[in-house]
Formats: sequence, C-alpha cells, structure tokens
Amino acid sequence: MPCLVSAGSNAHGQLANGTIDDSHAFATCIFNDLPPDCQIVDLCCGANHTLLLLENREGIHELWGCGDGRAGQLGPDWVEPGISFHPIMLNRDGYIPKMISASWETSYIVLTRLGQRDVLISMGADDFGDLGVGTSHSAAGTHTVELPCEGEIITALYAGQHHVVIQVDGTHLVGWGLSRHGQLGEPKSKVAIPRIIPIEGQIVSIALGAQHTALLLTSGHVIGLGSNRKEQLHGLEIISNVRMVGCTWNGTYAVVDDRICSTGSHSKGQLGRSLTGPYVEFPHNHHLKKLACGTEHVLVLFDVVEGEPEVWGWGWNEHGNLGLGTTEDIPRPVKLWPRDSVPSSGKAVDIWAGSGTSWIYVR
Repeated sequence: MPCLVSAGSNAHGQLANGTIDDSHAFATCIFNDLPPDCQIVDLCCGANHTLLLLENREGIHELWGCGDGRAGQLGPDWVEPGISFHPIMLNRDGYIPKMISASWETSYIVLTRLGQRDVLISMGADDFGDLGVGTSHSAAGTHTVELPCEGEIITALYAGQHHVVIQVDGTHLVGWGLSRHGQLGEPKSKVAIPRIIPIEGQIVSIALGAQHTALLLTSGHVIGLGSNRKEQLHGLEIISNVRMVGCTWNGTYAVVDDRICSTGSHSKGQLGRSLTGPYVEFPHNHHLKKLACGTEHVLVLFDVVEGEPEVWGWGWNEHGNLGLGTTEDIPRPVKLWPRDSVPSSGKAVDIWAGSGTSWIYVR
C-alpha cells in the first residue's frame, strides 16, 4: 500500500486525512478500499479538491479523488464528505486515465485506449472557460474537449488557476481559459474553446502560474507569457542551461544545475533567497531531483550524497502547509523530510504542492 502524507489547508477534506481541519504537520492519507500493491503515479490539486492517479497490480491506471466536489470536479457520483481518497468512475468504455491536472474548481483527465486517439475530458466549474467546451454547454457532467489540431497522443497537460495548456504529439501547443494578460498568447481575452499557441522551438516542459505561463525549450532557455506585474517573468530571457521550470501563482523558478533561479513575488518569502542575488542555494551534496510549486510555496526533492533523499521547502505557510508544526512563513529553504524527530519516517520518493497543501510519497 502506498504511503502518502499531506499537510496544510483542509477545509473540505482535500488532505484525505479523515478530517476537515488544517494539518500543520504531515499526516498519513486515508484510502477507501484501496486494492493491494497500488503505486502512486501522479497527484494534482485544485482550490479544495485533490486528484490522484494510481497504478494497480495489473499495471492499469485508476483515478481517485477527495475534497470538495460540489462543482462536479470529482465526477458526477461524488458524495460528501470527501475526507478520504475514493475511486472516481468515468464510465468511458475501454479508456483508462493517463494524465491528470486541475485548475481552481475544474479537473482534467487524459484518457487512452489501445489503437485509439487520446481523449481529454474536463469536469467541474466553467468560470472563465475552464472546461474548454465553449459557452453553449451546461457545466454539469463530464465533457470531451475538442482540440484544434490533428494529433493522436496528448503528451503534456498543465493547468493554472484558470488557464490550461496541453501539448499534442510533442509539437502542437494548445490552450484555453483566462488569457487577459496574454498567458495564452495573443489575442488577450478569455478563450472558451482550445486554440493553438504559436511558439518557435521545441518545448520540453511547461509551468503555469495564476496569470503567466513558462515554457522550457530544448535549448535550455525559458519563454515567458502573460503578466509581469509581480516581476514573475523578469530576467527569464537571459537564463540558460535550465533543466526544470516551475511556477507559483506569482513567481517563476528555473533550475540550473542544482540551484534555483527565482523571480516574482516575495511577499511571503516565496523566492527563498535574499533580494541581492537570483539563486536559491542548497548544500553542495544535494542533487535536485524534482521541483514542486504550490500557490505561493515551493518544495524540492533532493538525492543526497551518502544519505537518504530529502524534501526541502519555503514560502507561504499560513495553513501549516510546510508541515513544520507552525503557520509562520518561511523565507529560506528548510528541511521538511525526513523528520529528525522520527527516525523511521520513511524515504521520500516524490512530492507535489497545491493550494496551500504539500504532499510527500514515502516508501
């Protein structure tokens, strides 16, 4: 059975720990009738709901969820309370979930079937065209998102607060949702139906903030689209040799070697550094494996030379989402896992960050 721990905001049970109370320390998540030998593939968070992609012992993916499903973001069969993970049945004959993502109150699932084109479905709220199905549809139920390009395979799926970007066949970039700041390119307006985003260069990774988009190219350079009001795009064009990119709501984080170049809002310590230099620094024996950005906090998973993997974090901590037992914001990186007070707390193998929430997959 997978061991998943979570901390932070929990008003609707989105931490899956059996309560609706914020958790200021990492606590084990609860699963309803979880089959044996499942593994966690991916996790994503909306405002108050969480989606989980599991792989069962037969190698088949399953969709699970918890938290607030009142807008339909947890599927048509959701029932209260959502304080633990439960399976979500999509009733798409022969199709299995391959990718997941979530905006504020909307969920997105890529479905795959042998010999067929991938299918993208959306469910939940449609406040800014989030569903990607135009304005003539009811928001209720699940929706098939029609794409404006020919393609067989959806190779990437990313969602911000109210905009979505996907990649088809590794080449076409497609987006929809809120774009009044240009986060989906031109023209700057709400995009209720998916449209092509013209970009020169091959994209290897994408990250979305609240009002901006960061695109990592194979060249190691980053293209920024959208708002720069919080300087979240400042200096991105001069950074090179970037191997990972992430976005909080109002910041951008580019991994160069084992350091992070951060830019954007620092009102809650989100940049993780002093204002005199661009880089977040870590111990020299720490090799950065994964970057996970929440709304306004950041987690990093490290491989450590001659040691166990470690999770570090910093930034906004109002809901105790850094799992340190406090609600004070953390302006510099601190170790979150393993917990020094619990020697057998387990080895961290993956991390995710959401809307005031943090998640660690432990073995």
